[in-house]
Amino acid sequence: MTLKIRSLSKLASVREVGEGSERRTAVYTGVHEDSSTEPTNKLSAEVELRKRSIKQGQIWLANLNPSRGTEPGKTRPVLIFQDQALLDILHPSTLIIPLTTQLIDNAHPLRIRVEAQDDLKQGSDLLIDQIGAIDNKRLITGPLTSLSKEQLKEVFYAVAEVIGMNEV
Repeated sequence: MTLKIRSLSKLASVREVGEGSERRTAVYTGVHEDSSTEPTNKLSAEVELRKRSIKQGQIWLANLNPSRGTEPGKTRPVLIFQDQALLDILHPSTLIIPLTTQLIDNAHPLRIRVEAQDDLKQGSDLLIDQIGAIDNKRLITGPLTSLSKEQLKEVFYAVAEVIGMNEV
């Protein structure tokens, strides 16, 4: 079986519709309506959030309450993991990887250490097995810091290993 992969960056180049704070790409409407039970009529505070230029590889503070079971909760730093093309078209949710200050050594690929830097005040572990999507309204403050390209590459490899893609 051949797997055909469609580039997200090609989707982001679709024509823009609307004006001012209602401006978005035409593909945004289709993606949102396909992935949500709510219709896409108006963009709200999310447009203001996007004006803050969320970028893949940045660490933001997010409100993850309420949590269920083993999910990390409370307000905590999260790595923006979503492809930049989806971030650029104002997709209503964002793929994130939460961080914890409860450090565990030698837990790769389930955890990757991020040292304190910039506004990330404590060394933290990325919880690779807790990758998930959150509504953009949960993103509170950021960026606290950004990962280097090398660090982000390490995260991609760890995610691939955790979800079993390294053997494909």
